[in-house]
Amino acid sequence: MNNFLRRINRKMSLRSAAVLIAASLGVGFVLGFIRTKLIYANFNDFSTGAYFVAFEIPDLIFYIFSAGALSVAFIPVLSDKVFTANMKQAWQLTSAVLNSLSLVMLAVSLCLVLFPRPIVEIIAPGFSPERLDVTAQIMRLAAINPLVFSITSVFSSIQQVFGRFFYFAVAPLFYNLSIIASIYLFKDSMGVVGLGVGVAIGALSNVLILGLGMNRLSFKHSWLLGWKDRAFLQVIKALPARSLDQGIVYINSIVQTRIASELPIQAVSNLKGALYLYNAPISLLGMALGTAAFPRFTRYLAQNRPDRFKEEFLTVLKAVIWLAIPVVIFSFVSREYWARIIFSRENSEIAMIFGWLCLGIFFRTMYAIISRFYYAQKDTLTPLLVTVLVLISNIALSLLLAAQYGTEGLGMATSLVAVLEILVLASVMHRRDRSLFHARFFKDLLVIGLVGLVVAVAALVAGGWLPLEGEDSYLRFGAKLGLIFGLTFTVHFTVSRLLKIKESQQFWGYVRRLVRWDRWPLVGGRV
Repeated sequence: MNNFLRRINRKMSLRSAAVLIAASLGVGFVLGFIRTKLIYANFNDFSTGAYFVAFEIPDLIFYIFSAGALSVAFIPVLSDKVFTANMKQAWQLTSAVLNSLSLVMLAVSLCLVLFPRPIVEIIAPGFSPERLDVTAQIMRLAAINPLVFSITSVFSSIQQVFGRFFYFAVAPLFYNLSIIASIYLFKDSMGVVGLGVGVAIGALSNVLILGLGMNRLSFKHSWLLGWKDRAFLQVIKALPARSLDQGIVYINSIVQTRIASELPIQAVSNLKGALYLYNAPISLLGMALGTAAFPRFTRYLAQNRPDRFKEEFLTVLKAVIWLAIPVVIFSFVSREYWARIIFSRENSEIAMIFGWLCLGIFFRTMYAIISRFYYAQKDTLTPLLVTVLVLISNIALSLLLAAQYGTEGLGMATSLVAVLEILVLASVMHRRDRSLFHARFFKDLLVIGLVGLVVAVAALVAGGWLPLEGEDSYLRFGAKLGLIFGLTFTVHFTVSRLLKIKESQQFWGYVRRLVRWDRWPLVGGRV
């Protein structure tokens, strides 16, 4: 058993880590999809809206202080300590960050427990008093999330620096499993409030699993705060900009939730269902590769190899674009199928919102890589300023488009500002380093774009041949969706192979190595 635990927690290559994280995110997507589908199936619009709104502020706080914000500020500084072989200072820095963050999050969680109702009234002014009460009860239970997930953010950041991704990838799965279990355990006795119990249990299981990974790294905790330590102050200095950046992104969600709360009762739950479908491929593609690549970006810079860093960045960016194209096209063509799957019956509003969000999927996937180009260089200010611009634009567009198109307009606004964000960030990168995006890069993108055009035509034809019909049985429904999926990705990989796209060759070479059992990451080989 000890040998197995050591093997699964060993250092991985970028490709192995990306595959493991993508696989974990894929399983997490399936579990999250089942969770969301079961919530829709077991509770009405009144309850599901309360459930989704209850997590807005706990999640906002977590994203401001922890999540990607902490990893972006913490990983580069910790990498400097680790790769200078000063492990004592590395663990002291880790302890200082962990202790300080835990104290702040404990205070925040207590505020959420004591004052949930006034907070909910700010987020969802259109809710009835009864709906506000239910939302407040769930928020009290969800208040544990900022504290517990802040601890897991520190643990996962450390494991990423050391190239160990197994516990980091597996831990989130238990969160969704816990919520799914709570639907059946507490639905009759507690109603939708019982989901909050599942959330609390899932959060605690997360930190326990990641704690196992920390034990394997021989982490030595101390109770110091280190507020005068230069490395700690460096983390704290970088954290506010990224925290505001991350928080502003989530404020977009709160603003749209507030707008949706004043629309018909089903608007909040329909918006959240579409946003779930929207965020899943972004996590599967952009976040998987971005999370795996970021420690590598920081390592090249710590080793004073900027050319290798830029080369690696462009390689990962092209791979993300190449992989995102068929995903976005398939998502758009099959949007009505996905709306029925998640809602258990036809829901044209979810389908329309998700259709507009598909454009945003492509650009937000790119953002997961482009933003890390800045963060690896410890530049958190530029993404923050761009995000402020995006927030202002999103609020203005959301109010304008929602007034004219209802909830569908919120999807339009989200995608339009995603395009704006990438255009601005890429322009700044080009102005700072005009040699970064060289002619060969644009030539490769042109070929990838040609593949996308062929794939789009093929997928649209398939969607026209196989429209979703109300009388479709489960078997017929699944067969149609499978055929659209199969044709879309077959055309993408085939045309890519014919045009000798490098990403396609690397992908199939990796698949061939992956199917060799003796070279699997968790069995003993190095992929």
